[in-house]
Formats: sequence, structure tokens, C-alpha cells
Amino acid sequence: MNDNKIKCMYFDHRFTEKPQGKQCGWVQKSLTQTDITIENLADALCHGASFKPGVLVGGNKAENWYQQQFFGLDFDDGIRIEEAYNKVISLGITPCFMYTTFSHKEEHHKFRMIFCNNSIIADGNIRDKLQATLMGVIGGIDERCFNRDRMFFGGKGQVVLHPDYEARINAESIIEKYWNDNFEQYISNANPKSKKKNKPAASSKSNGKHKEYLAFTDNTDAISTLNVALLQERLGINEDLLNTDRRRYSLLVFTQSLDDEVDERIVDGVYQFQSEAEMYQYINSLDLQEYLGVPNGTFCCILPTHEDNKPSAHIYITDDGTQIYKCFGCNQARTIISITEQLAHCRRSEAINFIKKVYKIDYKPSEWVEQQRQLMIDSALYLDSEEFKETFPQINRLIRTRKTDIQKILMHMTKHINDGLQYDGKPLFFASLNSLMKICEKKDKTKISQSVTLFALLNMLNKVELNCIPEDELNKAKHISAKYGFKKIVNFYQIEEYGFTTLENSEKIAGTLIENNISLKGLSREYILRTFGIETADRVFPQYKYENRQGTSAKSDYLTGEIASVVLNTIKEQGYIFERDVNINGAIGTQWKKSIQEILDSYGLKKVKLNKELKEKYGIEGNGYPCIIIESEDF
Repeated sequence: MNDNKIKCMYFDHRFTEKPQGKQCGWVQKSLTQTDITIENLADALCHGASFKPGVLVGGNKAENWYQQQFFGLDFDDGIRIEEAYNKVISLGITPCFMYTTFSHKEEHHKFRMIFCNNSIIADGNIRDKLQATLMGVIGGIDERCFNRDRMFFGGKGQVVLHPDYEARINAESIIEKYWNDNFEQYISNANPKSKKKNKPAASSKSNGKHKEYLAFTDNTDAISTLNVALLQERLGINEDLLNTDRRRYSLLVFTQSLDDEVDERIVDGVYQFQSEAEMYQYINSLDLQEYLGVPNGTFCCILPTHEDNKPSAHIYITDDGTQIYKCFGCNQARTIISITEQLAHCRRSEAINFIKKVYKIDYKPSEWVEQQRQLMIDSALYLDSEEFKETFPQINRLIRTRKTDIQKILMHMTKHINDGLQYDGKPLFFASLNSLMKICEKKDKTKISQSVTLFALLNMLNKVELNCIPEDELNKAKHISAKYGFKKIVNFYQIEEYGFTTLENSEKIAGTLIENNISLKGLSREYILRTFGIETADRVFPQYKYENRQGTSAKSDYLTGEIASVVLNTIKEQGYIFERDVNINGAIGTQWKKSIQEILDSYGLKKVKLNKELKEKYGIEGNGYPCIIIESEDF
């Protein structure tokens, strides 16, 4: 048996038939990063479990791919199992195991091969090339296998086929030996399409706008072939032009002396950026009209999927400076990166590299940035691990519905780590609730606020005191707050590396919250102030120190007193009170959520779930086991 465990996305529910409809969505949401032996994975898949070979972080889409060691191939075109197996063995490529799918029949074989690389692959380009090589050299594979987020359902065959759990493949040697340029079709994920040129002069409907277009050079041929030299020639790019454009851009981004900043950032003719996010901000701000070779105003759509005979496209700039190609005819919008992908039929990474070469820009992170980036990625992955679930069961239970929020925040922050923006050796970030809503892909600002409060309370997302923030960055935050009319300055955050030493006390806090069945809807500054006191409230809400010392409002104190009076009188009369009779709609229910822990602690009460013994003790009839409030000494 091979005791080595491999990481993948895994869901252990054993289906007896292929999941359909909503079941598929259930599986997608339930897949979590898991360390599993190849033997256990093989047995589970043969009994209906599901998995994704790639490890995804912060979501379940291809863009969330992080690393991969398993590789799967799906055979459903009728080739026989033994024929396929003999072919791969003859190529010197040995699978760890095979299994039949739910749709397998003796007259029509449907099965999967699973391979294991001899090391973890963290480079997406290498992963894509290996997957494409396996598919191309073996042939007859379902092309959907290529996707980085590809999910494989198990089967009901119950028998592992051709098990060889110690078998490993080597990506480098397979690619070197078998790669064929024809396999690029899998990477582009589409058959080559005709690259339509927008040449309105040939149209019988030629008008003034079309004549204006003739004064511009159509650059789609250079972009579609990723020809750096040709596009640079068309654009008339030289160092003077690049430096002028970069100085113009630096006025919007940098805070140091303009001439000194630019001189320091140009190394061997290549412009260096402080962070990955800064580089992408610059790329998206490039002159898209000039890049594409299209006129001002409206022009004919240049997308290869749209036969546009009259001008319907234009370019506009968003609030953050991103230039967008928009066609009203086909209702498509593209950034400089995505339109390059479409015109060249290439992967996003290839489009980015092409643009970087054309404009001679680069991002080379420092050793410290790389270290901090890895710490954040590791922390995001840690939340999906069995180690985390076993070590911190209370935290794991409490954040279960909000875990993806902090993972997405962590992965977003990896792009913004900056040598010049740190405090006490750790990176600093600032973000408004609106920004966090976009990062977490949520539309409810209240839920995001609750998530931030929860993670701050658990020391998983720390808010930094304003007097610790560099003056330039603090001024930026003040500008944003003034622009949007925020009452307080945009918060600055830091992340501690997740582990036993940083989360030990957080587990105790989580236990306190769970013990009294805290509702995240009631998690607020007032709840923390009433439950944990001023010191904790100051840590979770550092910009509200003055308000924290003022205490709670007279109105909330009055409502809290009224609620406590009703609870105590009812318990005095009958020994208990149903929580549902306290947690009613409106102001009373809201205040109960904020004051529950304070009331329970102040009057020696406890919130418990009914059971048969308590029903008998208090003479409670009826179905169900709702929560009641009783005196602590009675439980």
C-alpha cells in the first residue's frame, strides 16, 4: 500500500446513480481540499464518490486553480478498456488506476484513467501542457477533461481496474517526448476561427465613419498572431514613448518624487512594478484604441464572432481607469487582456505575457513579497484541511458558511503585497466594504460586514490602528472615504499566519459564541461590547474607541432592560421561556440578538435546547425541541 497522501478536491458522498440537476450543484459546493491516499481515492470513486484533480482556492472555477498532482482522462467514445490500457502502457505512461463510470455498459465502455505526477505542479502552463499532451498522444478523450476545474463523478463498478498505486508519471519527460503543436487546440479550448478583419472600404455602405477608419492601422493581424515586433512597429513604440506614458501613469499611482520613481523602476529598459495588482492596473489603463488600431467614436466590431456591417463598437474608460472595448451589436465587453485572448485564441497567461513584451513591463516580486504571498496561500488552504478541522472544531463550525469569504480575501491580498506598504513586518491592505463585496462576490453589504466582524473577532483578519499607517497611504484612505461620504476612514487590515499559536485563543472565543447559539445576524459592535467588553470592542472596531467608551445607547439599554424583565418574570412563573417568544420580529428581536449574552451572564441564565428530560421536568408538550431560557443551576 502507498501511504503517501495526495491533495485534491474531494466529496465522499457515495452516489448509486449519476448525480443530476441540483445534485450536481450540491457536489460542486461540497468539494473540499483533501489529503487522500491513491488507494482510498480509487476505492471511493468505484463506490460513487466525486473529485476534482486540481486543487482550487477561494472558489470552484478554473480561475481558482492553485496546484495539481492527479490527472484524469475520460473515455466515452466506445474504445474498450483493455485496448486503451494496452495503448498507454505501450507509450510508457502508466495510470495509478482506472474505474468505470455510471454510464458504463458492456456494449459501450465508459471509463476513466487516473494518473499521478511524481511531484506537485504549481505552474498552470505546465499543468495545461501535460494535460493536453496526455489527451493528444492517447486520443479519443472527452475534451472537457482539459478544464482546470474539471469534476469527475465516480461510478458504481465497485472494482478498481488495473490498480498500480505507486505508478508515477513525469510531466517534463512526457511533454518533451510526446508534445505536438496540434495539441494547442486543447489549450486554446476552441477550434481556430477565421480572424475577420474590419475593412469597411470594401462595403457598399461606405460612409464618413468608414473613411475615417481607413486612416487607422488594423492591428488585429499582429495581435492574432502574437507578433510582438510587428505590433511594436505599428505602435511606434520606443523607450522615449514608454517613459512618457509611464510618467503620466505614475501621477495617478505613486506618491514619491516623479522623476526619481520612474528612474528607479526602469531596469535594463524594463519597467518594474511594486505589486502584481499595480502592474495589472497599468496594463488595463493602456490606450486600447491605439493598441487595436481603431478610430475614435464608434466603429465596426472587430471580434471574430461578429459580422458587423455598421459601426456598433466603441471604447470607454471605467472609474478606476480600465479601458473597455464594448460592442452594442453583439453585447460583448472586453479588456485589453480578454480581447487579446479572443483575437489570438490563446490562454489568459499568454495574452498577458504578449502585452508585457510589447510594452516592456514586468513584475519581479522580492523575496519578502513571495514569502508573504505563500503564507497567505497556505493559510487559505489550511482552512480546508483536516488538520484545521480537527485542531479548531469550534472555529471550523462557526465560519462554515463564511469560510469562502476569508479565503477570497486572502487570495485577493496576494496580488497587493507591496514592499513599501507594511507594518511590523507584515503587509498592509486597505479596502472598503464595497470593495470587499466585489472580492467576495456578495451583493449584501450587511453580510460582508458580519463576516469581517466575525473574522476580526477571531483574530483571522486584524484591523490596524490608524496611527500605525504610513502617512501617504492614510491620505489615500481619507480621500476614498471623503469621495464616497463614509463616516469613518477605510479600514486597514493585516493577516496573521493561521496556525495553533495564532488561533488557540480564537478557538475559545468561538466556543463562547457557539455555546449560546450565536446568530451571525446579531454579531455587531454592540453585541461585542456587551459580551466581551471594551478591550475586545476596541480591537474589532479600532475606529470606534470613543463610541465604545460612551457605552451603549439609552434606547438599547431600555430595550435590554425590558427584555430581561420579561424573561425573568416568565422564568419565575413557569421555570422557563421559549427563545422564540423573545426573539420576535422588529426592534425587540434585533436587540435580543445584541444583548443575549449580557442578559444570560448578568442573571445567571442559560440557553439550552429542549430534550425529553427537560420537557418532562417543565411539563412542556408538543412536537419539536426548540431552545428555551432557564436558570443555569437548573441545567
